[in-house]
Amino acid sequence: MKMVGIDCGRPTKGKVHKISLSIPIELYEGVEFASYFFRGNITAYINSLIRRDLERNLDKYQEFRTMMEEMNRTL
Repeated sequence: MKMVGIDCGRPTKGKVHKISLSIPIELYEGVEFASYFFRGNITAYINSLIRRDLERNLDKYQEFRTMMEEMNRTL
């Protein structure tokens, strides 16, 4: 029986977008070990990686997006 409207898993902090994520088998064991620093929470570990990347690179990503939008307008 499919349960509708029932949340499963750990509670979230604030609004979230839930996505399906494929991790190559050869990386998964390392992800599991690294997640121990986040109480075994793989989602928290992956979020920390994303957060760090965006802190370092968001300006570059935004510049690239602007450049692509300008190129598309000229086509």
